[in-house]
Amino acid sequence: MTIDFNQLVLGPCMGTFAETNEVLVTPWPATTDSGPAYTTRGIYSSGPIDVALQEGGIFSDQRTSLGIKLDEWPDIELNYRVDVKVKGVGVVRYWVGDIDTDGQGGATLTLRTTVPDESL
Repeated sequence: MTIDFNQLVLGPCMGTFAETNEVLVTPWPATTDSGPAYTTRGIYSSGPIDVALQEGGIFSDQRTSLGIKLDEWPDIELNYRVDVKVKGVGVVRYWVGDIDTDGQGGATLTLRTTVPDESL
């Protein structure tokens, strides 16, 4: 017997924690082969990350991610633009820096605030 993790876990999790229809995804860079922009949802998270340096100092940064249910996202690739409506802040523009799938129908997108280099 197989367990449908996507249906039994990810669906209810998204229903509880996702920012419903608060994420606008736009292919980047836009080309004639790019699909249209679409609105969807995801579980937004942003928090500090500290890395101890060899010299004894600490490098501080922010890690921002979006948990998604893949069957709710028609298309997602690296460097796509993702506009997220963040509670208490408003709409924040990000670009997808990394996509980590979980093998169960979900993925975590690592979001970046810098515009990707189109020449890469």
